[in-house]
Amino acid sequence: CFEYALNSDLPYLDKSCFAITIFVLNLDNKIEYDALYPIAGNRFGDLFHYVFEEFVDSKGKFSLNELLSLGNEIYDSYTLLDVSIGDKDYCKYEFNKCIEKTYEFLSKFDLSVAQSELECNGKLEGIKFKGNIDLVCKDKNGNTIIIDYKTGSHIEHDDDDVESCIQGILYSELYEKMFNVVVSKVIFFYPRFNKQIIYNEPCGNETRELLKIKLISFADSLKNKSFPSKNLLDKEGVCKYCNYRNICKAPDKKES
Repeated sequence: CFEYALNSDLPYLDKSCFAITIFVLNLDNKIEYDALYPIAGNRFGDLFHYVFEEFVDSKGKFSLNELLSLGNEIYDSYTLLDVSIGDKDYCKYEFNKCIEKTYEFLSKFDLSVAQSELECNGKLEGIKFKGNIDLVCKDKNGNTIIIDYKTGSHIEHDDDDVESCIQGILYSELYEKMFNVVVSKVIFFYPRFNKQIIYNEPCGNETRELLKIKLISFADSLKNKSFPSKNLLDKEGVCKYCNYRNICKAPDKKES
């Protein structure tokens, strides 16, 4: 299986040995009822981003049917070696629904894509930041909007809430520093729920002051090494998004 996977010319296949080990051996047997659980979290996010990267590269000229066809190709390539997925057809159906909802969202608001998968980096309050913005769009009035896809199975953001929307606020600050363009709003779009969470004026004075306070506090925590304790094996904690958590032998203890 390893030899086949690593030597195959399948498009979009994640060729990380550890990831393939999990696919083939099905090490994670604790599957909850979630149609997309076998490709949940960062895995589902990867597939979803591949589809819309292609969409953006086409300058939005793909029809919905063309986009769904591409999504099926990507999905089939990725899941070919994954023996953990029971009803692949139903999983594909759910995946396609997410593609449809995102396509409708972008079409409904008549947003033109300016940039996609944009790497942004810079310093804020002396702290280096680096990230990738999913989409930078312009609305019909020329306002700049940052869109971040959220493909998880839980909604973790609230409208105009600094705490939950800080990722988008940081992106907005970095984008303005890089391009001297003010971001008017950040939209977190959840395709599974067809829901959008909006943070307005992420570069406004009030938000900037709140962000400054949080970053200074964060910098002090880094310097003082004052981090909250986390259980290394708690999947809702620091290990939640680790690709190797299913085979990790980390001791069951708390570390700072």
